[in-house]
Amino acid sequence: MKLAEKQRVLLDRLRTFGNWLSQGKLPVEVLEVRGFGSFFRGKTKPRDVDLVIRRAGDTADFRLFSKLLDKATYGRYSREFSTPQAALLKVFDQHYSHFLPGMIDMTAQRHLFEQWIEGYSWAMLYDTTIHRHITLRSSTEIARRLMKRHLPNVNIPMWLGPKEPIEKCGLHAGFTVLVWSREKPDIQANVETALAQDQRRLTDEARWSRTLAKEFSELRKTISGKEKHEKQQTLFQEGRLGKHCYPPPSGEQAEVQAWGSSRIVTLELDTFTWNLVGLRVGERRS
Repeated sequence: MKLAEKQRVLLDRLRTFGNWLSQGKLPVEVLEVRGFGSFFRGKTKPRDVDLVIRRAGDTADFRLFSKLLDKATYGRYSREFSTPQAALLKVFDQHYSHFLPGMIDMTAQRHLFEQWIEGYSWAMLYDTTIHRHITLRSSTEIARRLMKRHLPNVNIPMWLGPKEPIEKCGLHAGFTVLVWSREKPDIQANVETALAQDQRRLTDEARWSRTLAKEFSELRKTISGKEKHEKQQTLFQEGRLGKHCYPPPSGEQAEVQAWGSSRIVTLELDTFTWNLVGLRVGERRS
């Protein structure tokens, strides 16, 4: 599949992210990754990639990391070392000092912990607010910071529990696509399959969106509230509007939904100026 330059850059970062997942480099046990937004709608110049991650909990590595970080933070190490990273690595070496040389190689785990704590300062770890103090030490925050440093523009705005339904998490995306799972870990194949399947739908949506924009442009040109209402009723009776709210008092917002094939668009309109102030795209439910 031919991709634009920006798409290729972001796909390369997603592949790196997939390698991290397969190698256990994140501090969370990931069950599934789904994507949404302009990148997965086939936009040739997407600004970023948005992901939703379903997780089972923290990894064993992170639990040890958290234990060692507590020791490094509340012991004498904060006075002896200029950064939490240096203190943590000292505590890490002491933790494994009782092993015979060559008995066990902890180089990979040491490097992993070094990456996780990178960029933290003592002031951050000693934050005065309880919420901030806990959040900065959480596995999801460490994962977010790690990706921000090494995989810019790959965002995780939402984390889900093992059985938490994505429909109830407040996500205002019309659809999500599978990016990675334990059963299907090939990110490039998953993304290319999703983009290929969406090509015809995207073409139809573009054509339908232009028609929809024209209709609402005509609505804005009407003068009286009665004429606006009659125009809405006409579109509704023709099946071109799925449902609508009667215009509230001037200056408030009306919500109108229109659909084409299996897609549905919700438009929020300022009834005083009849300007579009918001738009959400979703799946039509029969």
